[in-house]
Amino acid sequence: MAHSPVPSHAPDQLDSAWKCALDQLIGECLATCFPALAAVLDLSRPFTILDGELHQPSDGTSPAGNACHADRVYQCFTRDGRAVCLHVEVQCQHDEHFAQRVFIYHALLFARHKIPVISLVILGDGSAAWRPCEFGYGFGGCELTLSFATVKLLDLKPALPALLQSGNGFALFAAAHLEIMQTKGEPFARLAAKCRLTRTLCGFGWQETRLAQMLELLDRLMPLPKRLDGKYRHYINRMKGMHMLTLIQRLQHDHIRRMLGRAVSHGNRIGREEGRKEGLEAGLRLGMMKAVEARFGPLPADAAARMRAASPEELHRWVERLRQASSLDELMD
Repeated sequence: MAHSPVPSHAPDQLDSAWKCALDQLIGECLATCFPALAAVLDLSRPFTILDGELHQPSDGTSPAGNACHADRVYQCFTRDGRAVCLHVEVQCQHDEHFAQRVFIYHALLFARHKIPVISLVILGDGSAAWRPCEFGYGFGGCELTLSFATVKLLDLKPALPALLQSGNGFALFAAAHLEIMQTKGEPFARLAAKCRLTRTLCGFGWQETRLAQMLELLDRLMPLPKRLDGKYRHYINRMKGMHMLTLIQRLQHDHIRRMLGRAVSHGNRIGREEGRKEGLEAGLRLGMMKAVEARFGPLPADAAARMRAASPEELHRWVERLRQASSLDELMD
């Protein structure tokens, strides 16, 4: 049976995903890939995005200089307050002229901003051997060499499980990049990988806005055929609901537990006075109503009446559902 091919990345799509990832996760990127540099930069201050369009001097064949584009350029600050220009290039395929291009960008950025330039390279290709890290030239007693820090995503693979367990967003993006390399031409494998990463992401406990941004990055980086994308949409909606439930539980779990605990104590007291079974049921009913109000707000009259008339079986079923339901209707359905 023929399978729909995994949609291939247009260069602009992959480039866009990486630029967005760097903008959102630059602090985690530096801490993960370039920890020595992260230790001297002030990561608490905003990183200002600078224009990455640069113009090389004319080569004589055109009246204006040739435009080139650095992947990402930021102004940031060291811990002692000095401004620096951070230049980041992401390269996902072998290019014999790449190191020279980094050299040119570095020189043009220094000429424009007149502050120290730090050039960093992230290599997302599949070759373990290709590791450009410098470019230079020399002649007639004059030499000039630029050395730049390089990280290979392939090298991060052994450390990814621990990084993901710690909630590192850049590690998740790097893991997604490695998955697109491994699942090229295998749509069902990519769907499984994307769902697995989504489940991991939802376990980070991020706020909804940040979660949505990261899910958008995964969509850009890991496209799926239309039919499988529909399956992923169904999965993601379920996971997002579970994630928001986790946030609600974190805020309200202790309160709900206290309410139910008080209800049981109340039920025990009534049970001693009026008969244990009836008392426990009355206490559970009271505690359930208070817990539901704490979770969803004041109960409508019909819902309150239904709870007061509920059987013990219904009460126990609602107790089990309380921590998972996202609305009163879902709880009592």
